[in-house]
Amino acid sequence: MRTLLTRVVVLVLLGLPSLTAVELPLPSEDIPKQLRERIVDSDGRVVSRDKLEAYNYFLFYVCADSCGACGPFNNDIIDVYNAMGRKKDKVAFVLIGRDLDRGSHANYLKENRFPFFTSYWQDLIPLRTNYQAFWFWRGETPEFYLLKKDGSCVISQFDWQTQRMAAPKATLTAITNWITKLQ
Repeated sequence: MRTLLTRVVVLVLLGLPSLTAVELPLPSEDIPKQLRERIVDSDGRVVSRDKLEAYNYFLFYVCADSCGACGPFNNDIIDVYNAMGRKKDKVAFVLIGRDLDRGSHANYLKENRFPFFTSYWQDLIPLRTNYQAFWFWRGETPEFYLLKKDGSCVISQFDWQTQRMAAPKATLTAITNWITKLQ
């Protein structure tokens, strides 16, 4: 199996814990192939693999209606998305709903009017095996993860050394700064 020394962006000044490179297996399939027919656009239409192939990066925002801490980040992530301009063609934003049932997830999407791709977490469970306990299943929300198309990590809220989560605000700030520098 292919491996990659995953490099994680560290911004100590922003409060992210010190992270070192960790050897992790790359998935057997890239993210567009993994996500095919499992995510929908803001109008509820299934997103094709061809459309996903156009993106070089995938920003996953994990949240839930039942998560009181998620509310303040909803507007922040929408603002980051809206400020991207033409960079929206390079980074796919994917909201992963961690609600306990599909009805709560649907209501959450309707109330917050997220302008990007979404999926219900149970629809992505098959990703677990290919990504070795994929990051969204740490059980904490809100969570932010920026991955390359091949599945390698650019920025992770999860610290593999300490097995702890970084502060969501610091992670979102690091991602925003990274996107700002993206050419």
